[in-house]
Amino acid sequence: MCWQARQGKVWISVAGVLDYATRDVLAVAVRDALAARPGHLVVDLDQVRLLDASAIGTLLQMHELVGRCHAALRLANPHGIVRAALQATGSLPVLVGSR
Repeated sequence: MCWQARQGKVWISVAGVLDYATRDVLAVAVRDALAARPGHLVVDLDQVRLLDASAIGTLLQMHELVGRCHAALRLANPHGIVRAALQATGSLPVLVGSR
C-alpha cells in the first residue's frame, strides 16, 4: 500500500487482499495521508481481488475520520467481487458515490 499526491488529490493504491489481517495497514495509510492535509483522498481498489466485511468497516471508519478532518474520501475502481461486497453491504453509495 502506498500513497501519492496527484491531480490535486492524495491517492492510496491498494493491491491483493483487503481483510481482517490487512485492514490496519489501510488505516495507517489513510492516517499518514491525512498528514498532507488533502481536500480529497482517493483509495484505488483496482488491484484488490478480495474485500471482507472487516475491511469495509475500516473503510467506513476512515470515511468518517476523513470527513472530520474537513476532507472527502472516496473509493476508485472497485470491480468484480469487491464491488459486489460493497453493494451487498449498502456501503457502495457512501464510499464510491451514486454512479
